[in-house]
Amino acid sequence: MYLTLEERDGQAVISFKNTSRAPLDIPAEELLERFVRGDAARGGEGNGLGLSIARSLTELQEGHPGADC
Repeated sequence: MYLTLEERDGQAVISFKNTSRAPLDIPAEELLERFVRGDAARGGEGNGLGLSIARSLTELQEGHPGADC
């Protein structure tokens, strides 16, 4: 996973890039929902809360979370 931080129009923009070899098998907008995991991730560790928590923290800071694939 890659993380970048940049400034756009006076706002901080934090971007995460997943480097998984498995194709995304769910719509991008669902990535920020609780307990959502792609089929390739179901057998591994985690519970599908990380991006949902990041979305909540972003919204608490009056940010605008989103997903793009």
